[in-house]
Amino acid sequence: MKRKKSNLFLIPKYSELNFFSNTIILLFLFINDEFFRNFIIFGVLNTRDPRVFIIFLFFVAGMIVSIYNFFVVRKKNSFEKFLLAFYILFSNFFLLFYFFFKC
Repeated sequence: MKRKKSNLFLIPKYSELNFFSNTIILLFLFINDEFFRNFIIFGVLNTRDPRVFIIFLFFVAGMIVSIYNFFVVRKKNSFEKFLLAFYILFSNFFLLFYFFFKC
């Protein structure tokens, strides 16, 4: 069954440049902002919950895939699409909470 064109405007479309720029912004924040660095080190890496560590691994894998796909043009498989969707969702969610707690 084919989707209607009217429902497609609610679904965002991301290019490789969006993923890459999001990754660069997060890396610059980690390098330059001491509060952000401490927020990640003490909030994520010092936890003993394995679920947080698994989410962090998927997040880092999404960052790596976004950098790789920016430089290599090829068709993505379903797992890479999942990693990129997971990465963009959690990076935006994470930055929302970061700026909420910082301000």
